[in-house]
Amino acid sequence: MTALAVTERRPLPAWLFSVGVVGFLFGVLAKAADNWGERWASDLGTYPALWILVMAVVGLVASTLTDAALGAVAFFVPMVVAYYGWSVLVLGYDPTLYVFAWGLLAVTLCPALTALAWQAIRRRGVLAGLVLGTMAGAILGEGPIWQFWLLINGGLPADFPMHPVQAIVDVLFATLIIFVIPRTRSARLWAFGFAILVAAAAPALMTAVGFGLG
Repeated sequence: MTALAVTERRPLPAWLFSVGVVGFLFGVLAKAADNWGERWASDLGTYPALWILVMAVVGLVASTLTDAALGAVAFFVPMVVAYYGWSVLVLGYDPTLYVFAWGLLAVTLCPALTALAWQAIRRRGVLAGLVLGTMAGAILGEGPIWQFWLLINGGLPADFPMHPVQAIVDVLFATLIIFVIPRTRSARLWAFGFAILVAAAAPALMTAVGFGLG
């Protein structure tokens, strides 16, 4: 797996500050969408597609692997603070457990995945495709697209609540991760193959861990 040239590094404080501001705004918008009353808007913040794409984009624009990992922390920590700060200040309930859980992910899993994405975006071969394909496949297999498949094949009742906007968003975001964000042709080809495999396996995996497709 051969790495391509690393882009020129920008000043770290400016990078972290700019990413943090964007993360905070995303947190405010996600919470506002939850309370807007429109399902499609709430879905954008609820399903993981947007946040997976964010990790891929941070990995794309970060100058170094360290910048990518720190950038993920700088994005997701303010996002969690803004999202649940709204819950405290506006809605008046205590989200301590959720803040702890999502805050822990913001400083562990998110930077780790973003660092992997940073490397995969700049490399060729199977491992690069595996990382990016898994990210894209997780988006494609998260539920809304499979709901349409099941509905068409009689696996869901006709009145089952669907998520058509989120299904379109999932396809768009997965396409960006597979075909636009990678810098090498081989990574794109491998990512496409792995994305299909992960998406096909996702419903069974989600059912096994108790999430299902609802």
